[in-house]
Amino acid sequence: MTKPRERGYSTDRIPPDAAFDLLRHSHRRTILATVVSDERALTLNDLTKIIAMWDRDEPITEISGDELAAISAALHHAHIPRLVDVGVVTYDENRHLIEPTDRLEEVKPYLDAVPDHDH
Repeated sequence: MTKPRERGYSTDRIPPDAAFDLLRHSHRRTILATVVSDERALTLNDLTKIIAMWDRDEPITEISGDELAAISAALHHAHIPRLVDVGVVTYDENRHLIEPTDRLEEVKPYLDAVPDHDH
């Protein structure tokens, strides 16, 4: 994974451009909004189901296993690493556990400004 400094970001503060880049994709907005609202660590499986239900506006029982697998793979390989790179969450790949860091506070004001993350 790329470290924040390797992307040119200061480790002191998350620049606005970096925060908006994180919030560009609805799945990352949903991950952050969920972690903020639940105020706890979440599993990859939990987040996959939350995002699937949010995207489809259907109960989890109506969403195919293939769709869930595709969302899970995108989270694991693309979206969660982006959040880890900037330092707003940590991800334990063995336990598939996403936990907020203190840096998440820096992104909250930007997240609050985005209207579609409420669920």
